[in-house]
Amino acid sequence: MAALHEQAGCHLKMEQYDEALKCYEQEEPLMAKLMGTENRGYATMLDNWAQACLGAKQVAKAEQLQNRSIEIYLKLKPVPETDLAQDYGNLAQTYLREGKLDKALETEQKSYDMMKTLLPANSPQLAVIVDNMGFILRTEKRLPEAEEYHRRALKLLEPLGVHPDAASAMDNVACCLAEEHKFKDSIPLLDRELAMWKQLYGPNSKQAQECSQRRATIEAQAKAWTAAGNK
Repeated sequence: MAALHEQAGCHLKMEQYDEALKCYEQEEPLMAKLMGTENRGYATMLDNWAQACLGAKQVAKAEQLQNRSIEIYLKLKPVPETDLAQDYGNLAQTYLREGKLDKALETEQKSYDMMKTLLPANSPQLAVIVDNMGFILRTEKRLPEAEEYHRRALKLLEPLGVHPDAASAMDNVACCLAEEHKFKDSIPLLDRELAMWKQLYGPNSKQAQECSQRRATIEAQAKAWTAAGNK
């Protein structure tokens, strides 16, 4: 069973989701027989299995596994709060993929409420959750609220310096501003983000190229907005 567990984790890290799924399908009955189904190890395995399902676009199955994992964690004494909070965050992202936006926001809030009791107020991990909440709000087209959340996240992540989480938060603020037609504020942020990706991974990296494409798209939107007589 240990070998299957390690193999599944390796496939998951390498984004070989179909192979990971085969391993988890073999591991689950063995773990259930040897360890039972109401323990932390089994719950963690379910959540990892769910991540493989998401990679393989089996979103409904991922939701089922994550909810089962959460049910197990809630029954344990003491409740493993860090694991449970992470599970809530993962489930929120699954709901987001399914378009269940109200559930996504509610579940991400649960993750935040638990994590803020475990982490310092300026924790980068908390900032990422806040950023995720901003993204859900932006998907709901609640743009002023989304901007507020994204800016909160960026304020916490900027002290990290040149860091992927800081760059991602900067991107979320910039994209939100563009959706609000605040192009003069959006494009300079994208320039800063692009410089960060180039420094992190190189000028030809996937992240740098995608950021450059977003900047070009938003710049074109800005020109069209101005040409239409808007300011």
